[in-house]
Parts: sequence; structure tokens; C-alpha cells
Amino acid sequence: MAEFVVEFGKSGTPPAPDGRLDGPAFHRNHEAIWSAIGGFLGQQSGDVL
Repeated sequence: MAEFVVEFGKSGTPPAPDGRLDGPAFHRNHEAIWSAIGGFLGQQSGDVL
């Protein structure tokens, strides 16, 4: 089982006014994920979860 160093959302940084949390994983991974799915999503409309 993975061992987490910091529990998500408990870093001391308050959520954004709209409720979004910021996590280190986003900053590490967003470029690689976007490069993999950006071509497909660029041609779509609607919400993504």
C-alpha cells in the first residue's frame, strides 16, 4: 500500500474561493496528461470530470 507523506488538503493552504484544492501531483503531472489527451479534448465540448 502506498504511504502518503502529506494528507491531501492538509498542507495548510486554504482552498480557493470556488472550493478547489491545489496539490503537488497536479504540478508534477498536468503537462504529461494534457499532452496525452489534449488533442482529443480540444475537439470536444462540455464538462470533464
